[in-house]
Amino acid sequence: PMTWGKTKLPAAGIFEDKDFQARIPLLSHLNLKLLENDVLISSRSATKTEHPVLHPHKKSFVVCTGLVYGCGEEYEESFQRLFMRAWNGGTHEDDGLVVIGDGTNVVPSLHIKDLAKMIGKLVLAPPNPQESPYLFAADKAGVGQTQLSIVESIAKKFGIEKVKKIKPEDVADRDLMEIMAPLTINIPMKISPALDFAMSKGEWHCEGGFVANIDRVFDELRDTRGLRSVRVFITGPPAAGK
Repeated sequence: PMTWGKTKLPAAGIFEDKDFQARIPLLSHLNLKLLENDVLISSRSATKTEHPVLHPHKKSFVVCTGLVYGCGEEYEESFQRLFMRAWNGGTHEDDGLVVIGDGTNVVPSLHIKDLAKMIGKLVLAPPNPQESPYLFAADKAGVGQTQLSIVESIAKKFGIEKVKKIKPEDVADRDLMEIMAPLTINIPMKISPALDFAMSKGEWHCEGGFVANIDRVFDELRDTRGLRSVRVFITGPPAAGK
C-alpha cells in the first residue's frame, strides 16, 4: 500500500480501487508506482493486436495488498521486525513498545494465505482488465484497525505492559523509525468487489484482520520459528550469592 502513502483521503473516508489514478506514493516507493503504471498501460494495450509485444489475450492487473502477515512473519516490510522487538522485550529504553504519533491512522492488512487464495482465483477467473485493472486485496478489518490497536494487540500477547506514544519529530532511534514506518501509513482500503466475491464464506483464513486474529498469528509465529519462552526462578537464603 506504500504507493498510496501520501494520497489524500476521499470524502467517503476510505479508498476504493477505482481511485487508483489519484494515488501518490511515498518517495521511497516511487519506482514501485512507475512499475504499477507499466502494468496498467499493458492492461489497456493488451486488446490491441497491433501492439508489438503484448499478446491480444493477455490480461494484466495490479494487485495492491494490505500489509502482508502470517505463517512466521517473513515479510520485513510488514510486522516482522516489530514482532522481533516485542520478543526481545520492547525498546531498549523502557522495555515497552511505541506508537508513532497518536496511533489513530488506519493500517490495512492481509494474511499471506488469503492473498495466495485471491491470486489463485484471479488467475483462474480474471475480471475484465478494462473495467478492473487495479485491485485492492485486503481483509475486512476496516477503519477500526489502527496503528495503536495493532501495537497494543502485539504488546498484550507478549506480556508487555507499556505502549508509549512518541511524536514523529521526537524519534531519535533510526532503527525504530524503520521498524514502525509501515505502520504509520493511513490507507483505509476496501477490498475490490471482484476479489471479495471470489472469497466465498469459509475460504477466509483471517477475514477479520490482524488484530482480530492475533492469537492465530502468534501461534503461527511461535510454531514456524520454534519460539519457546524460558522462565528461570532462582531462590535461596540471604547472602547466598543469588
